[in-house]
Amino acid sequence: MKKEIITKYARCAAALLLTVCILSSCSRGGNGDTDTSNADSSASDRGEYTLRLGVCASGDSSSNGSARIDLTAAVLICDKDGKIAKCYIDCAENTMSVKGGSAETDNDYRTKREMGDDYKMKSASKLGKEWYEQAEYFDNWAQGKTKTQIEELKLKSGGSAEDTDLSAGCTVSVSDIKEAVLKAFDDSRAVSFSAADACEIRFAALTDDSKTQNATDTKKGTAAMTTTFAALAVTDGRISAAVIDTAEPKLPFSSDGSVDQMDYSGTKRELGNDYGMKAASKIGKEWYEQQEFFCNYIKGMTEDEVDAVSTDADGKPKEADLSSGCTVAVKDYITAVKTAMKGK
Repeated sequence: MKKEIITKYARCAAALLLTVCILSSCSRGGNGDTDTSNADSSASDRGEYTLRLGVCASGDSSSNGSARIDLTAAVLICDKDGKIAKCYIDCAENTMSVKGGSAETDNDYRTKREMGDDYKMKSASKLGKEWYEQAEYFDNWAQGKTKTQIEELKLKSGGSAEDTDLSAGCTVSVSDIKEAVLKAFDDSRAVSFSAADACEIRFAALTDDSKTQNATDTKKGTAAMTTTFAALAVTDGRISAAVIDTAEPKLPFSSDGSVDQMDYSGTKRELGNDYGMKAASKIGKEWYEQQEFFCNYIKGMTEDEVDAVSTDADGKPKEADLSSGCTVAVKDYITAVKTAMKGK
């Protein structure tokens, strides 16, 4: 009797072991290999991209008593074939009154897309569309296009596009937009990254006029509207790639309010070694090199994590991991990145 019970238990144990082995084999695809279907699916959803920024500046719209600087920015995410996967266009139309040689600062420096319906183009538009709506249309039109196709975009005398597919939803002048997109294609410091197809562009342009100086009878004034750009590729709320840049155009003006030609040679990233910071840098690095270090540092961060990056009273990084490669003030960069991550 005892022997029969032991035999019965042995058979049950063997059956249980066989069941476990079968289930384990099924979970591995039935051939003993680890099931990688989810991992393979995740990998196939990712691609190799570059994040690119182009900025063109103009002071041609200035007039007597009014200093105006237009900064048109194009942010591109390009695929491995060099085609535009994502596009984002915006413009900072920074204007300052300089009547009588006295500059009015602390103005509304929101970009056209930030202004939204407040830009008030809709009533004058043939399409009945605001500027931001037409910019969005251009963004969608540009997807899948190469640099050559953008170069071949023909413009009318007023700067609007001859292309009927584009003009069906965008009748504003795209002359500066085209230039900015081509500059983005030529961005020699484009950032390579790997991300899911769902990554999105986030952008901010923040302007500060604190370096503006009034004119006197013996000395010209300076309308200094400095704009910091943050261009991001964001996936599921985390930074996949980042570019920071700064434009420091200046418009000299006289005591009678007349405005001279814009003084501008390019953004800090564009100037590269010609910006001339390396000699004065404690770590022997140029501005663009420190910007790139900062951008690598925040890669993978969320908005809250960027916000937690600590700075001293001068806006410079306190964290040793960051200050080892970036000793310039980063407070404005952090603010721009946070603004960009809040959405389009």
